[in-house]
Amino acid sequence: MSVVFDSCLYCILQKALFCDVGHKIKARGGMFSSFASVGILIAFIQMCVSNLLNNRSSKMKKTLQKGFTLIELMIVVAIIGILAAVALPAYQDYTIRSQVAEGPTLAAGLKAAISEHYANRGEWPADNADLGISGTIEGNFVGSVVSEDGVITITYDNTNDRATNAALNTLVLTLRPATSGSGDISWICGRALVPTGLTVQGVDATTVTAKHLPSQCRE
Repeated sequence: MSVVFDSCLYCILQKALFCDVGHKIKARGGMFSSFASVGILIAFIQMCVSNLLNNRSSKMKKTLQKGFTLIELMIVVAIIGILAAVALPAYQDYTIRSQVAEGPTLAAGLKAAISEHYANRGEWPADNADLGISGTIEGNFVGSVVSEDGVITITYDNTNDRATNAALNTLVLTLRPATSGSGDISWICGRALVPTGLTVQGVDATTVTAKHLPSQCRE
């Protein structure tokens, strides 16, 4: 009877904790807050399982029962389900963000070439060919990195045996150059706000989900 009572109490506490974890993940986003919440959940689960096993051991000594009861097995299954429901989405978001990060890295050389072209000629290059780039810029998750009138468009895809997540396939990230009154060039990534005093080139066409963008590319 004690085991059943304790088990019910654990279920109530788990639901409360799960709701709190879900709220934190939704409110904060990001891998760090998600994993921190999962850590709290794991610690709680360990406590529940430990208490459950201790109660079970004590009862077995008195009744000489063997094996777990149905309700104990159901509790274990529920715990595993709760852990999976929290951890798996958090890990998937982390994986997609790491794949998105490849784009700006691949575009670093192109950004430098565009900035140099503008500094020397006072105009934006028409495309990659105008910069002397004839080959395709691509990576493990990026299908192409191209420029048009100074604006860089990074396209993610999972063709040609790329391991790009399906949720990221065909989405794009835009990098736009912005000039100051003195002619200095800065780059605006994705949906990031344009600082006061800068004139940005082109229009943002980013379609990557906001939560998967690098922090410097969000509003």
